[in-house]
Amino acid sequence: MQRDILKKVLISILSISFAATAVFAATPTFTMTASPTVSPTIGPDWIYDGDTVGIRLQDGITAVSAPGNITEQAVGNPGNAMQISYVAPNWWQQQDWQLPAFVNEGPYNEIVFDIRQDPSSPNPVMHVQLRIDWPSPYPYISDYLGQEPDTTWRTVRMPLETLLASGATGFNFLSFSDNWNTDYTVDVDNVRLEYRYHTPTFTCTISPTSSVTPTVNLSNTATLTYTVSPTFTITPTVTPSFTATQTPTAATLSVLYREVFPNDTGANILFSTAGWYNHEGATGVLKTTNNGVSLNEGRPPDENAINSFPMGPEMRYGFASNWGAAVIEFIWTDEFTVDRANYQVSQIRWYQGNASATTAMSAAVRIGGAWYVSNQAFTNAAMTAGQFQPMQRRRYLILIRPHGAT
Repeated sequence: MQRDILKKVLISILSISFAATAVFAATPTFTMTASPTVSPTIGPDWIYDGDTVGIRLQDGITAVSAPGNITEQAVGNPGNAMQISYVAPNWWQQQDWQLPAFVNEGPYNEIVFDIRQDPSSPNPVMHVQLRIDWPSPYPYISDYLGQEPDTTWRTVRMPLETLLASGATGFNFLSFSDNWNTDYTVDVDNVRLEYRYHTPTFTCTISPTSSVTPTVNLSNTATLTYTVSPTFTITPTVTPSFTATQTPTAATLSVLYREVFPNDTGANILFSTAGWYNHEGATGVLKTTNNGVSLNEGRPPDENAINSFPMGPEMRYGFASNWGAAVIEFIWTDEFTVDRANYQVSQIRWYQGNASATTAMSAAVRIGGAWYVSNQAFTNAAMTAGQFQPMQRRRYLILIRPHGAT
């Protein structure tokens, strides 16, 4: 090893002075806010008023579902009104009125009417619905009233685009139906068409432009010292060591199959139209009544079919429905087969709703020629028969494959 020693010290004084000018500019900012207000501009088109000749109940034709009834009584808002009673409905009863003349939709976008629970009603009003066209939805009036009708007169506004079938230009009947199982009576008055539009009000906020030109004077004194240290020559010895690291790739999870039971026909349809079957009882008899794809709204309304029939976008209406005697039921499909050589099924999930809080549901799969039913069963809070409600929740079944199984 050689060593050369050289010492030298250099001291220097460095002084720097300079001036700087900076310009700051701001760009105007515009903020626009729209505040819509509702302004009716077209007078109503009257459809029913119990006190106006030509649009009274007697001027049209009633169709009664006995033992309930639809009559005109002095219970209106004011004067006379429709009085609609539901007696022993057993989850469904409807009372219809054929209008004196066809009503064109015209420029209107809402049907408006007054409704209340009649003071003589034996029970509270529950799940009363309105339909004005066929086939078309018949939503709950409470969805637009914000509550079930009570003994106070309240005004309901329902959009015509929800009630009229696609392509319809008007209607010629009013159908009030009960989707509950207790007797009650409602009063309806002042039925008319109205048009409402929204006029936006715009607010504009402008931020001003500002400019600032500051002058900066800087002075700096630096003292620099350089020292040259002795030089050494070193020959290092390096021993390499290698470590191999492997990062595993996570498995990709994807949906292999999804059935949404689409139904926009306005009526219940057979299970077979969706490629599904329903067997019941200890002997597994094929069931073709009191079941099928429901015309009512399912859950959720925004997921598309995957490898199921019929394909196409999700529809708001339709779900698998089954009712009748309390016997064992088996609802299944063979429209899709999983290739287990390429996929491992890890999870089955579904939405369920049952009118009974104690009836349990299980999942089943067929592997080869044998069926396997899950040990785990699922129940839910009792729901309204024939209707999904927001509290119905998705159920999960996790499938665990033993090590080495195929």
